[in-house]
Amino acid sequence: MQLIMPCYCSGASVDVPELRAASFRGELRWWFRCLGGNRRDEQAVFGGVNNDACASAVALIVYADPVEGKIIKYEPSSKETKNASYITYFLTQQGKKCIPPGYRFSLELRLRKNISPENEQLLALAWDCMCNLGAIGARKTRGLGAYAPVKPDEKKVELLMAHDTVKKYFSFTLSEPFGDFRSPQAPNTVLKACAVKLHDYRTKYGLYPAKNVKSVGMSAKGYYGPSVLGNASPGARQSSAIRFRPVLMADNKFCICTFKAPDITLGPEAKKHNIASL
Repeated sequence: MQLIMPCYCSGASVDVPELRAASFRGELRWWFRCLGGNRRDEQAVFGGVNNDACASAVALIVYADPVEGKIIKYEPSSKETKNASYITYFLTQQGKKCIPPGYRFSLELRLRKNISPENEQLLALAWDCMCNLGAIGARKTRGLGAYAPVKPDEKKVELLMAHDTVKKYFSFTLSEPFGDFRSPQAPNTVLKACAVKLHDYRTKYGLYPAKNVKSVGMSAKGYYGPSVLGNASPGARQSSAIRFRPVLMADNKFCICTFKAPDITLGPEAKKHNIASL
């Protein structure tokens, strides 16, 4: 695998970027849940606590060279892609560092004990989705933290998007190819495309961030508060169910895969203001 976008992922030290097995495990669990795994299935595969405590059936291992000497401060500056900074604004303001595109690593999934054939089949599908459509770290729903196989297989992405189970829970759109992964300006170009799509989506449905967290209601522009695009207000925190995910094609061009996760990922307030289509 290789990173295709800057990745802001860290561990105990928030200022030191690193690829963590726990991050990929969380992403894998998210896909498993979104693809129809219920609470009992999830516990049987990933383990659980309390009265029904059980050990996890899976172990996820990351093989990667140390990132020392490779981490960077990514600051979009190109005039042609000035809107790219919209995605990274708070990260750059805080001086956060990231692991750059091109950094290579390997993922290994081990099954530690037997699980039902149905759960094993669902886990395999979640693994394929995570490896081809997943992302980790900060702003992963807005284009950052995306990765891809070193030898991209665009047919794999198309097959996953057409898979009956995936189509049952997700809706997708895929942009036309653009840019060039080999260009130093590639992250700027991709983030600008993500920012434009996010702006268009907010404008179309009137979904804007809360300006006053004490008063959540309607404004002249549209709804302020928890929505399908997420919310950072205290007491109503909600991750975005809409993902803008860069996909690397075999010819080093990008596509933006936009998809909406199932309602199970949304809190009760966000469900009231959910948008089913893209």
